[in-house]
Order: sequence, then structure tokens, then C-alpha cells
Amino acid sequence: MTLKKKPGIIRRVFGGVWGLVTWLRRAVLNIIFIVIIAAVFFALKDSEQPSVPDGAVVAISPTGVLVEQRSYNDTLFALFNQDETNAEVVLSDIIDAVNLAEEDDNVSMIVMQLDNLRGMGMTHAFEISQAISDFQQSGKKVLFRSNNFSQSTYLLASFADEVYLHPMGGVELKGLAVYRSYFKALLDKLYIDFHVFRVGTYKSALEPMMRNDMSEADRASNSVWLSSLWQQYTTTIEANRALKPGQLNEYINNSHILMQQFNGDSAKLAQQMHLIDDIKSRAEYTDYISTLIEGDIEDHLIDFRDYIALSEALNMAAPVADKIALINAEGNIVNGHEPYGAIGGDSLSELIEQAAQDDSVKALVLRINSGGGSAFASEVIREQILRFKATDKKLVISMGPVTASGGYWISADADEIWAMPTTLTGSIGIFAALPNIERGLRHIGISNDGVATTDIAAGYRPDRALDDKTQAMIQSQIENGYERFLTIVAEGRGMSVEQVEVVAEGRVWSGQDAYERGLVDQLGSTQDAIASAAKLAGVEAYEVELISPILSAKQQFMLELSGASAAIMPMSLQAQTISLLQMLGLEPLQGQSALWFNSRDPKGFYAQCTECMAP
Repeated sequence: MTLKKKPGIIRRVFGGVWGLVTWLRRAVLNIIFIVIIAAVFFALKDSEQPSVPDGAVVAISPTGVLVEQRSYNDTLFALFNQDETNAEVVLSDIIDAVNLAEEDDNVSMIVMQLDNLRGMGMTHAFEISQAISDFQQSGKKVLFRSNNFSQSTYLLASFADEVYLHPMGGVELKGLAVYRSYFKALLDKLYIDFHVFRVGTYKSALEPMMRNDMSEADRASNSVWLSSLWQQYTTTIEANRALKPGQLNEYINNSHILMQQFNGDSAKLAQQMHLIDDIKSRAEYTDYISTLIEGDIEDHLIDFRDYIALSEALNMAAPVADKIALINAEGNIVNGHEPYGAIGGDSLSELIEQAAQDDSVKALVLRINSGGGSAFASEVIREQILRFKATDKKLVISMGPVTASGGYWISADADEIWAMPTTLTGSIGIFAALPNIERGLRHIGISNDGVATTDIAAGYRPDRALDDKTQAMIQSQIENGYERFLTIVAEGRGMSVEQVEVVAEGRVWSGQDAYERGLVDQLGSTQDAIASAAKLAGVEAYEVELISPILSAKQQFMLELSGASAAIMPMSLQAQTISLLQMLGLEPLQGQSALWFNSRDPKGFYAQCTECMAP
């Protein structure tokens, strides 16, 4: 047996002292922790119940990029991208704040300034305006101020009771346009060819690789929806601001002459044209608001986000048994799973299945903002929608600014389709494109040769010309995909294939035009779609439950920390990239959350509307 040597007296003394110090450290920390908890408890106990101040002024002045659903990015980018200008502002937060204020007797008015909000187009402006109009019906005012009005922010401002502009600002109205960069000449110089497969006269997604200018078919299609949207824009503002019909176009087309008459003072010109009510500096505007309330403005002003949180805390209503589920689907349609920022075929299907399995959910509203993407992923989602409908629950589609191509593919079988008049939809078509660099390699002295057991064994290689048999097979499959698309729309919309063909061939329609052609059932916002879903389900009292992907604790932490990111490409980074390309005189190939090249379609077949850039 081995005996352990007993530690010396010095070691034992120091060990005892160290143990005592460790015990004291833990004891002190525990005492401090208990004191903090007690202090917080008594502070909360003795504090007054928070409340919305009487005569509150709800300030809606967000900074960041407007989105319909916050995105998630599990990268270090989220940790370091803390620039407030790249934060994400959720559309529903703005609408919810206005709706809550409408019913709140403590709220006296809303003041809005959207100079630091990016990404708001016509459709979003119209959706917010609906809430503003309801708010005004309660007899309360909405004031709108800007340092310099953009085209989209001015549309929303026109709904306000009073519109104010900074002395150095203006109202920048230009109209709508579609211009694209074409690369055929460049590709020829680089000896790069594209094998293009498509069906649809108006399916112009690949024209930049095929031509050096816009085709007449694409020009005609774009002209129709641009004119439709611009007419809605001008007539709305002229009605809101009591202007003469055609006055807005006259102002824009003669702005160079009018600006000279006012010595370049765009603020005075806007006032003279009755586009605004008055010109006020920041201090003058603040002083003016002070005259409309009693007391110090700082005691009445409350940020819309704080107002939502406070209102929800003070109005904890008892839960309602019946629910209308709401799922937001925004971004490029891709194959597989995507948490946020894109529409994953599998991940969205799982959310729809979750709504189907929940007995408390009586109907589902699927909000879609997408120009499409993978044809395969679109079909996966559509199949899940059919399974949902098999449960006898109602499904209603609410179209966002863009719900086209693959977005329409997954919408066609809904019980109802709602769109805003300015929604871009349709684009019923399908395509594939395979780049080939054989000529370029040969030009620099690289050749390709080999042997194969069959005529098509080489398959697709970018360094070999695609053989005729493979091209014929791909084109046949594309045509089959198009026929499938037509049949899906025909069966879902209760139309004949011949009727669908008339509005298909890749043609893009405004929501108003789509409604007139039977592609859309009703015109209205997400709130209208929710109310309709409840009516279809025979439900009067209900809660709206947002169904979102379940995130891990780590993912949720990253989402809350970043506030701005996307699975394929962070929307804020995308906005910066687009801005940089525009500064260089270039345009991105398309403006959805990812290029169709990233849609991961198993066959490389895409139902994508790359020209659907919602104004």
C-alpha cells in the first residue's frame, strides 16, 4: 500500500486562505445578485403602471429598409452590420401602429417622416394609406413632413391632412420607367454563347443575353403595366391634393421651365403647385406641432415601436379560440430550406403543414412578395397547398408588390387571390439558360475532345457545344413545364387553357389589369384578405396568428442582434450593391432577394420574372 505524503504546513495554510477567499467571493456575488433582484422587484412594485400619455402624438419616422418579414443570417455579418440605416423596418409594424392609434382615445395625432426609410414602393404606400384613411375617419389628424420627398414617399404623404417640406427640399417626381442593360455584344466579344430555352412571347428574362435592345413584345408588355401603375399614381395624388386631372404630368414634363421661374427653389415650386401645404424648417415644424397639443411636446411624443409595445402590454385581451393563420413568404423561391429572406420550397411547405395540423386554425392567409424562382420549388409548395385545402380549411393569397411567375404558380389554387391595384403579377412562363464558353476557350487556344458511348453522354459541359439532341430534349421539357403551368392556372382559376393562354406567355400585369382578366379575385390589402378568409371560414371572432419558422436560441439571438440580413444576400447589403451598380451606370439583372441562378432548381428550370421591379 502506498501512503500519500501529507502537504506541508505552509501549503495547508495558503490552501485554507484561498478556500476562504473563494467562499467569500461567491458569497459576496450572491449577496449582490440578491440585492439587485430585490431592488428591481421593489422598483417595479412601487412604480406607476406605464400608460400612453393623454394627447399622445405617435411618431412614425423609421430608419432602415422596409421589408414584409425580417430576415435571418447566421454569419458574422450580422454581428458587425450594426449600421442603423441598414436595419429592417417591418411593414406590419407601421400598419399596426396606425390601427392601434385609431382606437386609442389617448392618441391625438400621427406625425410621419420617412426620409430614412428605403425600399417603400407604390404597393406598400397604398397599404399604409388604407390604415391612415381609417385613422382619419376617427377625426384625428395625420401630419407628414419631409426634408425632400421621393416619388414613393410623396404618394403616401398625399393621404395626410397636412404636408410640410423643408426649405431646402423638393418633391422629386419623375414617372415610371423600365430600362435594362443588354449584354449580347459583350458576350460576342468574349466568345460566350447562351443556350436559351423558353416558352412565351413576353418571357423576356433572358433577353439581356440574347439581344442588344428591348424586343417589341417586351416593350409593349412593359408599357401596359407601367401606364396602369402611373395612372393610378397620378389620379390618386390629384384627388388627394385637389389638383386638376393631368396637372401632375404637366408639372413633371415642364419642371425644367417651372424650376427656372422659381430660380431653382424646388420647395417654393412645390408649394406654388399645391403639392405641399407649407414650407417649414425643423424648428418651425416642432413649434407648430406644439401649438396643436397642450404642454411640452416631449411629454406627448412617442415612437411608433414603443407605442406598439406599450399598447400590447396594456391590452392583454383573453385569447380567442379560433385563429386565422398568416404566413409571410418573401424573396426568391428556392429549393430546400430557408429560414428567412427567401422562400424555401420545403420550409414554406412545413409552415403550411403546421397550419393544417392546428385545429384552432380555421383559415390561412399566405402573403407572397416574390418574382418567382425555381419551378420545382414552386410545385413543391403548390402540392402542399393542395394538401392544406384537402382539410376543408380555406386558403387566401395576399399578393405583395410582386407576385409573379413562380409566385403566381403557388397562388393559382387558392380559394381567393387578393392583390393591390399596383401589384405586379402574371408572368406565366418558364425558361432555362445554359452558358457555353467553347468559342472563348478555342479563341485562346484551348480545345476539347474525347469519346462517349452514346450521342448524349457528354451531357451539358460549358466547354462543349450542346448537341442537337440534348437541346431538343430540354426544349421539350420546357414546353411541358409551360403546359403544366397553364393547366395549373386553368384548373385553379376555373378557366380554360385557351383563356389562360391569352393572358400568359410570360406577360406581366398590374393587379388592376389582372383583376379585370380573372387572374385575381379581389383588390385589397392583407387586412382585407384576412377578413375575407375569416368570412369564408364562417368565423366572426378570431385572432390572427403569425406562423414563422422556428428558430433555435442561437438563431433567434442573431436575428434580434442583427435586425437586418437575408439568407441568400442580406437585403441591406443588396440595397448597397444595387446603389453601387447604379452609381456606376449599371443595373442589376433583377431586384429580387437573389438572382435566378441561385434558386437551386434540380433541372435548372425557372418560373422567374426578372423584370418585375416593383416601383
